[in-house]
Amino acid sequence: MDNKRNIRIFSFAASCAGERSHTAEFSDILAEALRKKAKEEGFDTDYECMTGADLNVSYCRSCSSCFVKGICPLDDRDDMPILKEKMLSADILLFGTPVYAWQMSGIAKSVFDRISYWMHRYDLLGKTCAVYSTASASHGPEVAEELAQLMGFTGAVVINAGTKTFYGIEKDVDETAGRIMELYKDRASGVTPLQQEAFIARIMLVRKYFKNLKEGEPVVNEMRVLHERGLDRYDQIKEAIADLT
Repeated sequence: MDNKRNIRIFSFAASCAGERSHTAEFSDILAEALRKKAKEEGFDTDYECMTGADLNVSYCRSCSSCFVKGICPLDDRDDMPILKEKMLSADILLFGTPVYAWQMSGIAKSVFDRISYWMHRYDLLGKTCAVYSTASASHGPEVAEELAQLMGFTGAVVINAGTKTFYGIEKDVDETAGRIMELYKDRASGVTPLQQEAFIARIMLVRKYFKNLKEGEPVVNEMRVLHERGLDRYDQIKEAIADLT
């Protein structure tokens, strides 16, 4: 169980309609339920929500610099470093998107494109995360599930908080808040079989990479980071997460 008594909740509502969007509204509803549940368990909370209207996020240029060097050259030109820092420093991360053309919003996809190297380095390993979508009527559950899978590949422990439509929220918010707190206190319990499969595939690749690395050759950043974090000594992602807490 985490010994922190103050929980930092950060939310990114990936809608350019801003704080009045349905996506930001769902974030506030979920955060309020989470605050109440946390208070019942003796935790204080800080909550911050940013939206797509608050940030300038450029499209990925496919340069692969983040994978090879661990640096995105666009970080000097837009607001992505702000969002990255907020996501990394949060104790609980909320991430939501409206549904556009049966898919996540463009800014949500751009964010995942820009942090795709985190899926190779497990930058959000063990972080408690809740994802959700907002839609007029259809395809919300599919988009929320896609968010859950993408976020899971970063190493986060993910809860699908559901979809908010004109007809209401498809899942009980109080029950979801309770589940979020359960995973915050026992993060390893939320690992999915797909996450485990992806983790061991990555770790096997790292082990093979360093076994075959020739003296004097430059080390690819994503491999170096995983090795320096010691993740290649684990066969189970649950063990790696448990050692963080």
